[in-house]
Amino acid sequence: FETPSKDRFLEGDAPSSPYGAMALTKQRPPIFFGNLLLKHVLMNSSRPAGIRAVAKHAGVSVATVSRVINNSDPVSGGIRFRVLNAIGQLNYHPQPLFSQVFRDCRSGRPSSPLRTRTIGFLTHDWLLRKAQHDDGYYSRVLAGVQQTCLQNRYYVTLVGATPDLVEIPSIILENRIDGLLVEGRLPVKLLQLLVRRLPIVFIDNTYPDLPASSVMPDVRRATREVLTHLWQLDHRNLVTFQAVDCHRYDCAHVFRDFFEEKNHPVIHPHLCEEQSIDTASHATVMAAYARQVAAARPRPTAVVTWDVYGIALLTEFRKLGLRVPEDISVTGMDDTTQARLATPPLTSYRFPMDEMGRSATELLFQHIETDQRPVRHLLINGMLAARATSAACNDAPFSANKSTTGAT
Repeated sequence: FETPSKDRFLEGDAPSSPYGAMALTKQRPPIFFGNLLLKHVLMNSSRPAGIRAVAKHAGVSVATVSRVINNSDPVSGGIRFRVLNAIGQLNYHPQPLFSQVFRDCRSGRPSSPLRTRTIGFLTHDWLLRKAQHDDGYYSRVLAGVQQTCLQNRYYVTLVGATPDLVEIPSIILENRIDGLLVEGRLPVKLLQLLVRRLPIVFIDNTYPDLPASSVMPDVRRATREVLTHLWQLDHRNLVTFQAVDCHRYDCAHVFRDFFEEKNHPVIHPHLCEEQSIDTASHATVMAAYARQVAAARPRPTAVVTWDVYGIALLTEFRKLGLRVPEDISVTGMDDTTQARLATPPLTSYRFPMDEMGRSATELLFQHIETDQRPVRHLLINGMLAARATSAACNDAPFSANKSTTGAT
């Protein structure tokens, strides 16, 4: 990121107030700036209601409204109710940055860089719902973010978004956060607007064309470690199930490169093509893929995929009379709670998602607190958890070890 300046704003997307611009340029506001702010608000009726409008509507002083908002001094229940009611009716949003300016001016302290000590976590609504059910993946990311914020005396606010969102959330327009963590795929048009307003770090995604840092799991390395694990168990006829949505990880390419390095052909390349799959078609697609694997000749001895698909394959192979791992091995990635509780427990590659959340948050803090904001892309490594779904290949005539791997 470049040094913050008003040039970060798009044309027609100026700060919502003179203080917003000063927050970005780090200028020290003069003591009389509040009068200019009042004039600015009064002359522009399209702006949201200010604190004076709230005071007039509630029939109290501006100081009383301030005490209610900041909970700084006792206020009677009746007056508090009138103020809160006025705030709701006028849709008034206090500006924490402005409060800091006034406190500095009143105390005579030099104005420090204006910060709310709050960051946002922007992601899809469905990812937030998924984290609430504790699938062991997204909840670990949020745990790492929250822990790092507590250690650094920051707050984190969750911001849900729909996949087609193209408008900047109000919490950002109102300068209520210092930086933003972004998880999940969102429209590039929206991301282009966001990176010009405030520091951003992407989690589990990267956008090379945008000037923003990212923290990603090293999926390429994980895929190679899983393939090496199966290769050492004498599996040669492997296939991989990969969704089109996971194309950014390039697992299919890593799969092909691995076999080229081993100078061994991929026996069933048509079973390694990326599949179109979503929540609605999940059961149908996985059942059809399992039937294709079972019918292939020679039948594949192992499937490399992600936990959500590997768990489904365990059920589908069981329906088709295939035993795991005696007839076919299955491995996943993510090491979710469901993978450990599957029957049999699924061999999976575990990414330290809490560490990914911590690293992304620390990187965001560095961008917030320094003028120099170089773009960095971090990769987080994990480890393989070998369990009961991967075993030595029974179809390999040169197999040196027929024993199954121990569950961990």
